[in-house]
Amino acid sequence: MKLRSILLLLLAFCLGFSLVACSGKQPEAPASSQEVRKTDYPQKPITMIIPYGEGGTTDLTGRQLAILMEKFLGQPINIVNQKGDSGAVGSKTVLDSVPDGYTILFAAESLGNQRVMGISEMSYDDFAPIMVTVNEPKVIVVGKDSKYKTLKELIDDVMARPDKVKMSCTNPGSSGYTQTLIYNKLGMYAVLSPFT
Repeated sequence: MKLRSILLLLLAFCLGFSLVACSGKQPEAPASSQEVRKTDYPQKPITMIIPYGEGGTTDLTGRQLAILMEKFLGQPINIVNQKGDSGAVGSKTVLDSVPDGYTILFAAESLGNQRVMGISEMSYDDFAPIMVTVNEPKVIVVGKDSKYKTLKELIDDVMARPDKVKMSCTNPGSSGYTQTLIYNKLGMYAVLSPFT
C-alpha cells in the first residue's frame, strides 16, 4: 500500500503543460545572413490553432497569449478552435500547413496521449517547439464536507468500492483522464464524469 500511496501522491502533483509549436517541416534556410536581415517576420496575420473547444483552460490561455503576441509582433493573431479526436484534428491541420510560421499550434499534452490512445501517429518530433507556456499542477480535492479527511481514506474507499466513488476529470485524451487510467492499473476504479 505504501508504493501505491507514493504513486498517487506523485500523480497528484504531475504537471501538465501547454506547448506552442509550429509545423515541424523546416523551410529552406536563407542563402545568406543578408537574406535573414531582409526577412521581417511577421508580415501578415498569424493563425493560432487551438485543437480543443472554446472556453477550456488551453483556449483561455491561448487567447491571453495571443493578445500579448499581437502587441509584441504588431500583427493580428487569429484564433481558430478546431476540436476533434482529443486534439488530433487541429494538430494535423498545423502539421499539414505551409511551414512558414504563420500557422501555429497552441496545445496541451495531447500529442503524447493521442499515440497512446491509438488516435494518431503524430508525435512531438513532428513539430518545432517554441515555448512551454503553462505548468498545470494536478490536484486531488474533495468537498469540505466530504467524509474523506486523508488521501489514504479516499484511496481505501475507491479500492473497497470499485465503480462507486465519483470522480470528475477532463475529457478522454487529457492528462487528467490519462491519470485515471493509471489509477485503474493500480486497482482503483472510480465513476468518471468528464467535463470540458
